[in-house]
This record gives sequence, structure tokens and C-alpha cells, in this order.
Amino acid sequence: MVLNGAILSVVIIGVYLFALIHYCDGQILQAEMPLGYETGLKNAQTVAFISLVFSENVRSYTSRSFDQPIWVNLCGNASMQKAILLAQVAMLCAVMIPFFSEDILSLRGRHIGAWGWGVSFAGPLGTLILCELSKLITKYQMKQHQNKLAKKAAADDAAAKELESKPAVPVDTPPRQVSGKRQVSQTSTSSNSNKAPVLRSSSFCKASDDDSHDRQHSSSGAVIRNDSKGKPTEEVKEESTAWI
Repeated sequence: MVLNGAILSVVIIGVYLFALIHYCDGQILQAEMPLGYETGLKNAQTVAFISLVFSENVRSYTSRSFDQPIWVNLCGNASMQKAILLAQVAMLCAVMIPFFSEDILSLRGRHIGAWGWGVSFAGPLGTLILCELSKLITKYQMKQHQNKLAKKAAADDAAAKELESKPAVPVDTPPRQVSGKRQVSQTSTSSNSNKAPVLRSSSFCKASDDDSHDRQHSSSGAVIRNDSKGKPTEEVKEESTAWI
């Protein structure tokens, strides 16, 4: 696409310079043109514009493929044919309608003569030839790239087959070493987990033992409380609770 665009630019610039030489007495620089050069300049610009539209339409056909010639499936895209036809009609209206073409667009399609129209058609012809020749370069580059990819794929397949043909070498896994401290910790943890759970704390047990030591029952059913030296201090009668 970039190469086709460069070809189109070179062709149109060449057509414009050729038209300037013809309409402006062999001059291409504005400072060296004779008086009244505006008419000749407009004629040259009109020739370049017509040639540009024709050449762009031709390039639309040549750009459909990078390596296939233009005649392969030339009219396969119906929408493309309609778009190119509308482009030609719009170009003819721009250069041929009086007042609109000369006073508004500064194009003189009715005054360039047969010579101007002939040079305009030379532009798309040159674009067609050069774009088709450029496809030979593109085709060669594509072929080289495909060969490179094929060689790389063949090398990868050969390397994969070579790896498959080699016997597998067993890998010895070193034994897992565990520190003695870690083993003891795990052993103690596992041994503790087998013990039955204790449902009361040591403080509760101590309090219960002290309370049973301090409290003694007499023969009458009263509770005798002892002091710290074990001597009885008071006798409290316990009342039984009746449950209904």
C-alpha cells in the first residue's frame, strides 16, 4: 500500500510538471512564468486533477492483491464498481459544469483541449504499469519470507524429534530432611492430641478441695465450719430443699 501510494504521487507530480511546461511556455517556477500565466496554471492544475482521479481509481483495482495481477476477479466487488462510477461522475461535474468549475473550483476542463485530456489519461496508465511491476518485488519478498518460515519450522520439528528419541534420564529426589526439634514438636503435639480433655481448671479443683476441708457435717445434719487451724468455729444447720 505504501509503495502504491508513492508511485501514485510520483506519477501525478510528473503529469503536473509536464502540463506546466506545455501551458506556461516551458516554465515550472512561478517567478519565471510570463504575464498572464494564471490561465496556463489553471489548465495545468486541471490536467493534474483529472489525472489524479483516474489514477486513484486504477490504484483501487491494483491494490486488491499484493501479488496477483489486476485482471484476477476484476469485477468481483459490485460495491467497488458503483463507488468508482460515482467518482468519475463527480469529477466530470467538477471540471465541466460552467461557473461551478471555473469560478468556484478554478478548474478549466472545457479549455484544456485534447492534449490536456490525453496527458490526463497518461497518468492512470503509468500508475497501472508501475503498480503491477511493483507486485513482482512484493511477490519475491513474500516468497522469501515463506521459505524462511518453512526452514524454521523444519528445524523445530527436527529438534523435537531428537528430544523424543533420547531415553529419559531418571532424576533422584533427595530425602526430605526434618530437624529433630521439629520432629519432637510434632510428636508432642500428636501425643497431646490423644489425651482426654480436662473440663475443670486447677483453681476450681483447689477451691473445691478447700471448701470440702472447711465444711464438716455433724451427726445432727448441721455443717461445722473450721478455721485455718482446723478447730470448729460455728455450726450451721442446712435446710433441705423440697422439690415439688
